[in-house]
Amino acid sequence: MTTRTTQRPATQRGLAILLAAACATFSAGCEREFRETPESLRQEARVSLFNASHDVIPLRFQRIGQFYSIDCSLVAEDPSRFLMEAHLNNPNRRAIFSGWEIALQAPSDERETCHLAFLTPEDDRLERLAVAYTTDLPVKTFYSDVDAPPEILPEPATVMITADYDNVSAAAIRPWRDRPCDGSLDNCATDAEVEAVLTPPPGATYAWEALGDDLQLSTWVPRQRDQLPVEETSDDLCHTGLSETPLSWTTPPSGRWQIEAIHPILEDDFNFGDPGEDPGPLPDSTGCFEVVLTQANSLELWEFCGSQRLADRLDPEERRDLVFVSFFVETGSSGVAYQNLSLDVRRQDEDGQINEEETIELIRGQAIPDHIGLQWNAPPAVDCDPTREILGCDQVILPTNLTFETNAGPIRARPGETVNLDPSTGQPLDQMRRLEFVRGMHRVVTHQTCVQSTLGGAVHTGPYFEIVYYTGVTILAGP
Repeated sequence: MTTRTTQRPATQRGLAILLAAACATFSAGCEREFRETPESLRQEARVSLFNASHDVIPLRFQRIGQFYSIDCSLVAEDPSRFLMEAHLNNPNRRAIFSGWEIALQAPSDERETCHLAFLTPEDDRLERLAVAYTTDLPVKTFYSDVDAPPEILPEPATVMITADYDNVSAAAIRPWRDRPCDGSLDNCATDAEVEAVLTPPPGATYAWEALGDDLQLSTWVPRQRDQLPVEETSDDLCHTGLSETPLSWTTPPSGRWQIEAIHPILEDDFNFGDPGEDPGPLPDSTGCFEVVLTQANSLELWEFCGSQRLADRLDPEERRDLVFVSFFVETGSSGVAYQNLSLDVRRQDEDGQINEEETIELIRGQAIPDHIGLQWNAPPAVDCDPTREILGCDQVILPTNLTFETNAGPIRARPGETVNLDPSTGQPLDQMRRLEFVRGMHRVVTHQTCVQSTLGGAVHTGPYFEIVYYTGVTILAGP
């Protein structure tokens, strides 16, 4: 795409008035009359489109659909990589006459931190165009139909259609600011007349240009749904873990409870058969676990999903200790960035001697709570192919990695991995900080309703991850 930066007068209308006055005073050499532009043609916008060709250009105008949100930094860089036709609203069709300037964005349109406008020609003279720009551009005033020569360009933040007529016969070039059918295709008498108006002269070539440095233009081709599959790649570097059981939990009871047992939750439709019969092979686990809790004469059941490692850590049968747990729930404020369930775990012998203490953090969301004390970053895996999050929904995602700053330097974790955050301490493994990365993705395109947020409210663009953080065992008494 071509970007052009030039110095222009304050308004086109003002220049047109000056040209008209000059021609009135010095009539020699003025081959046409310039008329003053009426106030009814006054418009305001941050970005506009100007037809600098001599021809009528039929276009379809579209935006991101009402229920979709996008990660501006990723989509604006390469819309063809992430966007489908389904992500756009219904097109608005207009025929843009020679010398017309129209608004691409009204000043009140502030839904996102950046905007994307999509221009699609009704014929093949131009490629499909995506125009990206930020919402902090100043509002400019212009007139949609100024009686000025083609050398007078609009102000910056303008997308311009240009034409090259070097290979067109002079007789075939339409006059500048030609207004066939009195400036509206609705006034054409026949379909044949409409077709003649919209047919470009043989040999003409057309191009998109940007005036100023504030617009990002890119040609784009919408992706087909089968080009954004739900199935993950087999490449471990691009794994999201979405095919695995998500990290989730039920609301735990308050107070300190003893863990009596942990049972895997099996498929609901499994039939164990009549007593005494061999039930055959056990069904697959759902990836969820039921924790039996007791306190004095009370019994409670608490469930969680997504981590076999956590189940092993809490299971009293693993070490033949008495295991006690207290739960602390925190939900991130300011847009509900995360949900955090802290488990304070105590292992003691039958005489009440405490052997070990450990805190385990279950976190899901877009951030890690500050009180956890981790320095982290969650960049999208931009080298991986985008996919859709689930079937029946056009949310587009990339995998995400987590990077942690440690005394040994940065440590990166991918979904499905458990990493040691204290690799250089020489401590026993249980006493080191470990992080289990269950699932992780970067949502590039989201829909308000087709995926239910685990955090409540709308699903946001950006990183989303599920982790279990083991802060390390504190040994209080040896066996």
